[in-house]
Amino acid sequence: MRVDKQADPVARTIHKRGQMKKAHNISLKKSPGIIKLETRLETSMAISLSLDPRVMTFRPQPMTIEMGTGRVFATKAHLHRSFEGLEYKSRPYTPDFEVTLETGIVFIETKHSRLIERSPDALEYPSILKNYGLRLVLVDETFFPEVFCQNIRLLHPYQSCQFSSAEQRMVASAAGMAATIGELTTNQQIPQNLILAAIAQGVLHAELHESRLGVKTLISAQENRHISLERLPL
Repeated sequence: MRVDKQADPVARTIHKRGQMKKAHNISLKKSPGIIKLETRLETSMAISLSLDPRVMTFRPQPMTIEMGTGRVFATKAHLHRSFEGLEYKSRPYTPDFEVTLETGIVFIETKHSRLIERSPDALEYPSILKNYGLRLVLVDETFFPEVFCQNIRLLHPYQSCQFSSAEQRMVASAAGMAATIGELTTNQQIPQNLILAAIAQGVLHAELHESRLGVKTLISAQENRHISLERLPL
């Protein structure tokens, strides 16, 4: 179900299941409207996709695939109606995300390693979909350590901040090869929100996987400044 008419339609209903599963509503730059996600892991994935400079657009629950035939349906309900009354037992699968890159489309399934252990069939999904010409990447929680999740949740509101080319040059010049956030705000009088926007938009680099962003965080304008935002195996 969509919580926003501007959001892309989803292939199956996303909802809260008792106290075990809480639905998350979030608005992100590269996916229209407000999207609904089932787990914290999916939410971290969506934020990471939005910040990743390789990603052009993405959408959650994009379609349902019948795993035995490779047929694609707009929704899970459409698949069930298509096979209704047949002896064939369909195997519906709805990937968590469809991601559009400059190089093509990739599907992503986010699943906690504990759930993969309980249902190891998920490990076969990438090779099954490869037979149908579709690329699927299976991602577990090891890609999202807690400190990284905290940092990207801090950064994502700044992704849409507008700042001029002159401000970008000022921030990059002030950072030089390396400087801390505290040095830039105190010595260079650069607003913190401008620094965070520069990190979120790839103008500056900060290591996002080791510690929480703060006044002691070292940042730079080095050429590979996007590397910390490119966390996913796309």
